[in-house]
Amino acid sequence: MFILLQKKIRLSKNLDKLFKERIKELEQKVLASDAVFSVIPDLICIKNPEGRITLSNKSFERFLNLAHDEVEGALDTELFVKDLDNFLKYREKENEVLVSKETISIEEELYSPYYKTRRLFETIKTPVIYRGETGAVLSIARDITARRAAELDAQEASKAKSDFLSRMSHEIRTPLNAIIGMTKIARKSIENPVKAAASIDQVSAASAHLLDLINNILDISKIESGKFEVASEPFNIKEALEEIYIINDPRCKEKQIHFKVNAEDFETLNVWGDKLRIKQILINLLGNAVKFTPKEGRISLFISRKLETDSSITLEFSVSDDGIGMTPEQQNKLFNAFQQADSSIAGRFGGTGLGLAISQNLVNLMGGQISVESKVDEGTTFRFSLTLEKAETKQAEPDTDMEITELDLTGKHILLAEDVEINRIVLMELLSETHVEFTEAENGKIAVDIFSAAQSGFFDLIFMDIHMPVMDGYEATRIIRTMDRNDAAAIPIIALSANAYREDIDKALAAGMNGHTAKPIDIDAIKKLLYDFLVKAK
Repeated sequence: MFILLQKKIRLSKNLDKLFKERIKELEQKVLASDAVFSVIPDLICIKNPEGRITLSNKSFERFLNLAHDEVEGALDTELFVKDLDNFLKYREKENEVLVSKETISIEEELYSPYYKTRRLFETIKTPVIYRGETGAVLSIARDITARRAAELDAQEASKAKSDFLSRMSHEIRTPLNAIIGMTKIARKSIENPVKAAASIDQVSAASAHLLDLINNILDISKIESGKFEVASEPFNIKEALEEIYIINDPRCKEKQIHFKVNAEDFETLNVWGDKLRIKQILINLLGNAVKFTPKEGRISLFISRKLETDSSITLEFSVSDDGIGMTPEQQNKLFNAFQQADSSIAGRFGGTGLGLAISQNLVNLMGGQISVESKVDEGTTFRFSLTLEKAETKQAEPDTDMEITELDLTGKHILLAEDVEINRIVLMELLSETHVEFTEAENGKIAVDIFSAAQSGFFDLIFMDIHMPVMDGYEATRIIRTMDRNDAAAIPIIALSANAYREDIDKALAAGMNGHTAKPIDIDAIKKLLYDFLVKAK
């Protein structure tokens, strides 16, 4: 009997110990659940069939900007009184859950006193069932406001790109149609030199327009990939402005627009910067002004000193017109790539919608910021400032234009490494009037072999294509430069490349080349290179 009593006592103690351990585990689980419940960002609440809150987490309470005691036990209609009409639409869904005993997922847009704005939620509403009866509804709401905004932005961007491709198809086909059509007309007009020449002029103009379009596409692609680099080279501000004027003035005269350049005396101002890209920005802005300014309108280009030190100068550039102007809504879309300020603009005025996006990015890359002021039917002004380091004043060089135009290279030999036959034919034909002699190579390996086999000093210059089969231009140049012969290190090697960005030029120079010229070739630029290396240098 005594032994049995002892067993019962031990059993009772064991049960008591086990009970306490289970209670402790349960308390720990409750604490863990409370911790998760309190920090989870989703809005969580449980409501009874009358709509009274029986449980809520901190995110739900913060959304309402209320304390825990103000939320728990309150009617939901009291909590959402500022947005009651909207809230009651979603309240009906909870009644459906109570009746159907099924879980649903809906989107809810509710006003938050804490955020002072409407927020969009993806909400799961599920019944809380006890002994077969639905005693409450559990709601778990996830804020998807930012996600939805991102989705809408992505859709808008996708639509903008689709619209852009449609516009680009039209913009590309237009000059292509002119090139193909005028080529056929020129071929048929061989017996009529005047008509043939006019057709060829049209082909040249259309080709230049097509090249501009392609360059814009390549520029924006390079910019968006983060690989676009601006150059830093010395140039004269006045010379750059004169070149811009020469390009823009004929456009204005064609539309009978008054064009004025108001610039301070920049005759001797030389700076370090990317002359090509600064010109591109201003030509883009002026091109837009011409496009949207009517006959007898006015366009002005202003450049002024804003700040100057011994070593640097800050210049403000502005382009103004009295054209059609823009609404604030149109201005907000102005610098978006692939978009135009108004969807009807492409149909009325043409264009791709890339120019201003490129201009803004170029200004940003140079450390500036572009702004716009515009009023409908009054006109538009674009402004940007750039701080540029001063460069030494260049000594006036003798006029060599005549020497370059009438360049005579009789007795000179050029090795032309280019894998595309038509490119070799074009270059040799355009330079035929200089009487230079060419030796052709279809790839870098053949060029290396020809140079290696030639007598030292036979070749005066090498034109080296970059992308060729068997051996590219970089490798061919490196091999030539390491040859054990007197002319290997000294012979000028000029890169011929369809890649025309700063990093492409730098890569060519790093491989041992002396210069770079982009395709399609500019024969005037080619002649200038030949003059510099084969005439001036001698």
